Amino acid sequence: MDLPSEKLAAQYLRRWGGRILDQNLRRRYGEIDLLAEAPDRHTIVVVEVKASQLQVSNGNERALPGMRVDRRKQRKLMGLACQVARAYRLPDRPIRFGVAGVDLRKDGSVKQIRHHPAVFESHV
Repeated sequence: MDLPSEKLAAQYLRRWGGRILDQNLRRRYGEIDLLAEAPDRHTIVVVEVKASQLQVSNGNERALPGMRVDRRKQRKLMGLACQVARAYRLPDRPIRFGVAGVDLRKDGSVKQIRHHPAVFESHV
């Protein structure tokens, strides 16, 4: 089942010019939130979706640091990308790993979506 933040991120990526290949790809060792093709129609983008509630500090809203992807998660995503590249027959195509951060207000409404298209890269 798609989470609302993942649906919003997918819509955002389409407006960015990307093409969603699949969502919520479950494999034995984890899940890829969004698998997309970049606007260049050659690069594959594995997107981790992170929703975070905005925090108010000194009258300014700022996002909680939940949009970061640590080394352990990066390794997991790289392994999943290898499995998906084989399953989708995507050899010899560059794969980029991005994050779509969905900033939520306390009432659950969306403040903004931030797309970080190349948080890290790998050759799989």
